[in-house]
Amino acid sequence: MDWNPQKSESLYNISNWGTGLFGVNADGNMEVKTPLGNIDLKQLADDLQGRGIELPALVRLTDVLQNRIQKIAEAFNQTITERNYQGHYRGVYPVKVNQQRQLIDEVIQFSKPYHMGLECGSKPELLIVLPRVKDPEALIICNGYKDAEYIEMALLAQKLGRNCVIVVEQAKELDLILKMSKELGIEPQIGVRARLASKGVGRWATSSGDKAKFGLGMSGILRLVQKLEQIEMLHTLKLLHFHIGSQVSNIRAFKGAIKESAYIYSELVNMGAPMGYLDVGGGLGVDYDGTRTDDASSINYDIPEYAHAVVHTIQDICDKKEVPHPNLVTETGRAMVAHSSFLIVPVLDVNSQTRPTEELERIPAKAYGSVDKLKDLFYQLEEDNAQESYHIAAATREECINRFQLGLCSLKERAYVDELYSHLTQKLLSLFPEDDPRHEELEGLHRDLADIYYCNFSVFQSTPDSWAIDQVFPIVPLHRLDEKPTQEGMLADLTCDSDGRINRFVSNWDITRTLPLHEKSEAPYYLGIFLVGAYQEILGDLHNLFGDTNAVHVAAVDNNKGYRILDLVDGDRVHEVLHYVQFDDQKMLGSMRKQVEESFQAGTITLPEGKRLLQTYSKGLNDYTYLNADD
Repeated sequence: MDWNPQKSESLYNISNWGTGLFGVNADGNMEVKTPLGNIDLKQLADDLQGRGIELPALVRLTDVLQNRIQKIAEAFNQTITERNYQGHYRGVYPVKVNQQRQLIDEVIQFSKPYHMGLECGSKPELLIVLPRVKDPEALIICNGYKDAEYIEMALLAQKLGRNCVIVVEQAKELDLILKMSKELGIEPQIGVRARLASKGVGRWATSSGDKAKFGLGMSGILRLVQKLEQIEMLHTLKLLHFHIGSQVSNIRAFKGAIKESAYIYSELVNMGAPMGYLDVGGGLGVDYDGTRTDDASSINYDIPEYAHAVVHTIQDICDKKEVPHPNLVTETGRAMVAHSSFLIVPVLDVNSQTRPTEELERIPAKAYGSVDKLKDLFYQLEEDNAQESYHIAAATREECINRFQLGLCSLKERAYVDELYSHLTQKLLSLFPEDDPRHEELEGLHRDLADIYYCNFSVFQSTPDSWAIDQVFPIVPLHRLDEKPTQEGMLADLTCDSDGRINRFVSNWDITRTLPLHEKSEAPYYLGIFLVGAYQEILGDLHNLFGDTNAVHVAAVDNNKGYRILDLVDGDRVHEVLHYVQFDDQKMLGSMRKQVEESFQAGTITLPEGKRLLQTYSKGLNDYTYLNADD
């Protein structure tokens, strides 16, 4: 059957999860699409190694980040213009989604035309934000738990022209804000987070509702207003905020929460608070699997529909209540940065479960009854007797295992039975298309017979959400997409952990347990794990001491090279991760030198052997934490 890049694009559902940013070129390589031209990602992977940049490597795509920021801001601005809405859009990027300096600086750069700011949820994040947001129209939203020092910095930053809004998330915070305001003689800009009755959907639905971690209920908001009114500071209440959870998959959940918040906002204005900002929080999701559904890894709406829901709902309610339209704030992080990063992962080796038929000839006949039975089943297997044959084969194998555990079956017989069972199930699956109803009984066999592709990366470091919450990330070979993939595989990482694997994949129809892949040859085979720009870097951990990967910032250029590297952030070296766990590499090297000398004196090692051991040890301390592709 002929194959072409378009069929690969459909197979991996690229056009849907890629939102027009990714595709397959005529050479069968993955590419990212930019206004200045397309970047060939296989060529990029080769070029990184040509520059001496080791893989795996995280690639941050500057053009994609700019595209996403523009798409979000312009969707709101266009809707505001079309509906003659009287407020402005003032989005903020939540720093917690990805705190990497280079990315935050790019977010600020691309957000300038839209006067977008930053949101911080902790004191360290506030320290990041204050020197960077210099636009007086851009907001700095101060969320999270707060102490006196946090509030003091936010208040004093107003003297630098910073537009800081301190959001009250716990009732006692108001007293601390007022105390610090009085001490410093600086009037605060206060916001309040509402704990809505409306709930989100998906994994983070508990971020809203009566049991939400943050926010004031209606009685708490009323007491806050009354307190500010009593001390003649109601004019400092400027913002209402809510959040119904990350990755909200259903637009109806948003609409209900926005409607409830708009009524609260209108009531606050009518009670005398000037207000001015309505912050609808985060939750704008990413369609990781490209299915456009309300499943946890998808969303049933797009950015323009989301913007329309926010603007339209708030405008209608404010007009009904005869309240001025507020400036609109979103805390969109995931949808802003997820698409902008992908991981280049080299495949190291493949453990193939597919057995060549010639192996059957090497299995002896007439030696074991169980073996002869399975061999006969294999040669007599046809579509008409397939299910019965499968049942007999499974029972024969199970009986063999039981006898082996009682010491009544030899290792040879057990090995031959396992091998024949593998051959038989392999042939069995070839008889039925996957959409055949009879195939459902055999569904687990696909996973059992899937090849294991061993990859040079750590799930726990680079895609922790795939392990922790079963998040699905699109995974696609970076090349050979003009060839039909002939294998079905699962991915295993470098860690010594059975959870260090990926076995849920995006396809063109559903989440699948195996990924179509190509047979590995001697040439390098690269996979790309896409949409990893949100949360993955900061949540990654050091399981087995695999550290941060190299990170490369890439931008398209209008010349024959197609791209340029803007920045390289070196990944962890072994001595750095050892320091994280309180080991001193110089002391370790010194200890090895002493032990080599003692062994030389004892005559158990020669001088050349000792020299080589110390050179290898010293080099290892300075190596990349991942495997060397040249070894």
